[in-house]
Amino acid sequence: MKKWILLSLVFLAACSNETTINTDSFNLKGKVKSITDVQSRGIYDKSYNVYPDTAVSVSFISIRNFDEDGKWVSAKMELTNGTLYSTTEVLYDEDGNYAGTKDFDAKKSLFRETTVTEISREKIVMVTKDGSGKEISQNVSEYEDGLVMKQTTTWSDGTLKISYEYKRDSEGNEEEISIHSENTNSNPPKTDNVMKVKILKTDVYGNWTRQAYYSSTDNTCTIIDRR
Repeated sequence: MKKWILLSLVFLAACSNETTINTDSFNLKGKVKSITDVQSRGIYDKSYNVYPDTAVSVSFISIRNFDEDGKWVSAKMELTNGTLYSTTEVLYDEDGNYAGTKDFDAKKSLFRETTVTEISREKIVMVTKDGSGKEISQNVSEYEDGLVMKQTTTWSDGTLKISYEYKRDSEGNEEEISIHSENTNSNPPKTDNVMKVKILKTDVYGNWTRQAYYSSTDNTCTIIDRR
């Protein structure tokens, strides 16, 4: 069965003695109560100009919500036709530290749960289980200045290990993502790719509102429009 890789970036912020996730963790400027990311596929030319890929019609909408203090509290994913795909409950322990997430499908059935097993300003370790409680994978994320610099996910059945390393500019924005994968079901089993990242638009506060992730294997790209 084909494995679908869903990369969920987790950014850390230290507030007093708490290690949590908030708007600063997402590198957001100004008072932000929610961000809506519309993901679609495009194609690009030799100058990295992007155009819609008319051969692909499905895209996703990811919405993250923050409370009055800027702490991330919930999320949901939709198709662009408005169909609900999933909702996410963000968990914190009694001390206010980030503790994981619970993901529910459109029928409100739990299909994925992540639990933090180790957390500090430099590293967070999480275990992901499916809705029945079976362990799927372990994720280890490493941080500098509250932003993820390396993220490694290892599937529990030993068939797949994939890591992402992030190169960032002086403002903390992504410039490149180096992807290394080891897949026992692929030939060759090990692959390496570098994905260029480019900001296409920003708002008056300097937050990016359109960003492209360029594939290194063909002329396709993933476009994120944020509002």
